[in-house]
Amino acid sequence: MQLAFILILLLTPILGFTQVNENLTQEVYKKAFHQATINCEYKYWLDVAPIELIFQEYIQEKRAAAQFKIGQDLISVEAISGGFKGLINFNINGINFDTTLLNLDGFKINLQGLNPQQQEISDRLSLANLNCSLEVGREPHYLVHDSTLHVNMHPHPNYDVRGGSFSGMQRELNQTNRQTLVLFDHDVSVLSKLRSANFNHVLEGRYKAPLVSAKSFGAPLVQFQGFEDFLVSQAGHNRYHIVNPVQTIVFTGGNHNFCILNNTRRILHAFMENPRKNKISFVYVKDAVVVQKSSWLAENKIPRSLFNRSNLLLDVLNNMSHAQREKYILGQFNYIKNKYLSEKKYYFKTAILKTSGVNGIERNEMVSGQGEGTITIEFIYQ
Repeated sequence: MQLAFILILLLTPILGFTQVNENLTQEVYKKAFHQATINCEYKYWLDVAPIELIFQEYIQEKRAAAQFKIGQDLISVEAISGGFKGLINFNINGINFDTTLLNLDGFKINLQGLNPQQQEISDRLSLANLNCSLEVGREPHYLVHDSTLHVNMHPHPNYDVRGGSFSGMQRELNQTNRQTLVLFDHDVSVLSKLRSANFNHVLEGRYKAPLVSAKSFGAPLVQFQGFEDFLVSQAGHNRYHIVNPVQTIVFTGGNHNFCILNNTRRILHAFMENPRKNKISFVYVKDAVVVQKSSWLAENKIPRSLFNRSNLLLDVLNNMSHAQREKYILGQFNYIKNKYLSEKKYYFKTAILKTSGVNGIERNEMVSGQGEGTITIEFIYQ
């Protein structure tokens, strides 16, 4: 966490935590909107080795760079100019490939007229299916270094107008024996403006980030402890880097059936890319998590009559009939089992899926893949 964040939190007794959180949120947005991040990943269904992140960096007004490892092969990428056909230095094991920046969402690796050495690398690493991008205003991968990570997702009061989750969130935030990440939401229109920004303007110091007030979502109504990390994550779509073979993720905040659902997928992707992966457990703290009415997963939509009574996950599950609870819990479980893991089939030989914590709806099922090793994925409602 940057020094500015620490200083803001130290002022809490003087300013009161609501104003402190308003100032803190502004600083988090400001930092994020001046980021430039390089990312590379494969389409999920390919029979290729996982991509392991080595490092990402952005040196303001100088360059963006990153390195990724695929098996024993090292990809090094550097962006030193932007605009249409911006200059990208792209090499694998020190062997250069002609690469241009067509726009801020993608690179074009020229795979025509390769020499034999380049062609062998291209074929072996399926470079035609490697998606690399340079994104302005996007946070870099977040390193999960502790065996337990608490993710406080979008703790803004407009996601929980009744305040039912605040005491549970505060209880979980008060635990200092684990890594804690707080994610702030931002508007889709702001994200679009950032993605269409000119990287040259960023490098030349002429880039003006859009102004976003924390009041758009409301300053969080919880008190942070001073050791948390803070990132911007629109709809839960930030990226992670997981290095532990056994990992626990504790979720609080909102919304379980949208932003947290998206974040669960993002964390699962990082887990799959971890060459040491063994087991991951997702813990959803029911009295510290809220839901929204709609969801991109049809089974996770909440009937208006239930939502209007309370949108705290604990209350929603209690107010549901058994059939409604079963549909809701198994909606996510079956999506991961039937859809998500089919796209990751080369990352494992056997996947064990479990869900628990909701009476009468506990499952323990197995999925066969086409890779190596056994992994376990748990969804725990606590």
